[in-house]
Amino acid sequence: ILSQDPDNSQALNALGYTLTDRTDRHQEALKYIEQAYNQHPEDPAILDSMGWVLYHLGRLDEALTFLEQAA
Repeated sequence: ILSQDPDNSQALNALGYTLTDRTDRHQEALKYIEQAYNQHPEDPAILDSMGWVLYHLGRLDEALTFLEQAA
């Protein structure tokens, strides 16, 4: 999907979440999720992914803020 539509926020978010959840490539995941977030900063799924990746990066206060917004 991203090869044909590199700005697809759903695909960016899904890739970022998957990288966070299944690998240790959290910095790379953050870049994808940030791209999605910049397009749709109020999307609960993207907010959740942002919280999840920040949690894995040890940025707990930031993670909590995003996770609360997603709820």
